[in-house]
Amino acid sequence: MRHHRKAVKLVTLKALLTSTALATLDPDEAYRFCLDAVCEVVYFTSKCEYGQVDVKVPVFQKNQTASTPVCYCFGHTRANLETATRNQQADAIPPQSRRTSKPAGAGVNGTTPRAAAASGTSTAR
Repeated sequence: MRHHRKAVKLVTLKALLTSTALATLDPDEAYRFCLDAVCEVVYFTSKCEYGQVDVKVPVFQKNQTASTPVCYCFGHTRANLETATRNQQADAIPPQSRRTSKPAGAGVNGTTPRAAAASGTSTAR
């Protein structure tokens, strides 16, 4: 299986994986985030994969529902960003959240799946 990927910090995995998935986390592995919206895999290494069922919250790139978090820190959802954009009220969303709403590769750094994924370019595994 091929995955579009972006390196993920261990702190992100510790914050977002379920307790069952955390029990299998190997801190010596280099984890990646799969950017492919139709792929079930969220995080992976050459030895293991974690799917959406292994993550505590919906993943922005993998879940198109309005209630999907875009920014966990500020509590913004896809619906919040769409409403602010539609009403030309982007200033109502903190700059950190607006940056995470850009497409993958937009140059954002952070610990949320969306922010982490947006900070790099896609390559295939």
